[in-house]
Amino acid sequence: MKRIYLARDITQAHLVVNLLEQQLIPAKIENSHQASGLGELAVSYPEVWVVREADAKRARSAIDAFEALGRATADDIACPNCEELNPANFDLCWACSADLE
Repeated sequence: MKRIYLARDITQAHLVVNLLEQQLIPAKIENSHQASGLGELAVSYPEVWVVREADAKRARSAIDAFEALGRATADDIACPNCEELNPANFDLCWACSADLE
């Protein structure tokens, strides 16, 4: 097994595992319950591990492609009201419903 991804929360970890399983890459989540500690406890984030180390390169490529979908592009429009980025084909801001034109 090989760790392939460190998630910010358990939801993101499940999303990545589902993405990998759609690519027929067996994966599992470790440290799924340790991120909820508060105070002076050390916090460890959920980790996604591929079962077969031979799948690591393909898994990393799938994750990178998925993450690229969420990145801003040159065509994105900043909302004049809340400054959230929106795809160029949107007429209204997805976050606050302000008019983008």
